[in-house]
Amino acid sequence: MTPAARRSTVVANESYGHNHFKLRFEWSGGFAAGQFFMLGELAKDSFILPRAFSAFRGDHNSVEVVYKVVGRGTHHLAEMRAGDDLLAWGPLGNGFRESTGPELLVAGGIGIAGLFARAEALARSGHRAALVFGGRTESDLVGRRDLDPIVSSATYFTEDGSFGEKGRVTNGLAETLKRGGFRSLAACGPAPMLDAVALIARDAGVRAQLSVEAPMACGMGVCLGCSVAVDGRYARACTEGPVFDAAYFGVGPR
Repeated sequence: MTPAARRSTVVANESYGHNHFKLRFEWSGGFAAGQFFMLGELAKDSFILPRAFSAFRGDHNSVEVVYKVVGRGTHHLAEMRAGDDLLAWGPLGNGFRESTGPELLVAGGIGIAGLFARAEALARSGHRAALVFGGRTESDLVGRRDLDPIVSSATYFTEDGSFGEKGRVTNGLAETLKRGGFRSLAACGPAPMLDAVALIARDAGVRAQLSVEAPMACGMGVCLGCSVAVDGRYARACTEGPVFDAAYFGVGPR
């Protein structure tokens, strides 16, 4: 059953690095790592459609999302303050399957928002999790201080060389998988990155779960705006995803 939209309240909405924000809102019931929430304005005259946001972190009373201000919807969200009303529904979609670890987490830019809860879940279960995190520039690598304590190791890449190693997040990924003895991989980021990561994981014989980024208007499988091509057909990222096994993309382990 699809969760119904309901009124929530903003607990905090604070800067989380250049052009990024972390918003916490009241919510009971929790979520699974990899699931997402639809958030929007509660005003009756609002013309801004709700937006989908990965569940970043939370507890039994609230949920945090991390977002980058890129357009009208996220600009309005960034203006919200503690105590403001918020329209929310979730948790939505299918999250990550259980892992026996150790696992390599691969994030591209704001894709880290879809992997933080996964890193926490692995840490709680005692499984080793390492992180490879890339962005165009240092400002894209948000949340490093929160991430470092919960992963066994973290390697950062920037395309302009402003932080960490210069290059893309897929640089040396095959060697990292081999050297680290990882049994699984979880990735979230732009589609070209996910395609490359899936192929590298296949060649390394490592099972990969991919959390796709797709525009959504409803989050319930009605509008079809989040359809993605998977293995010769189209799937709705909001209901059949957003986490897919790489095999569904035709690039799973041989």
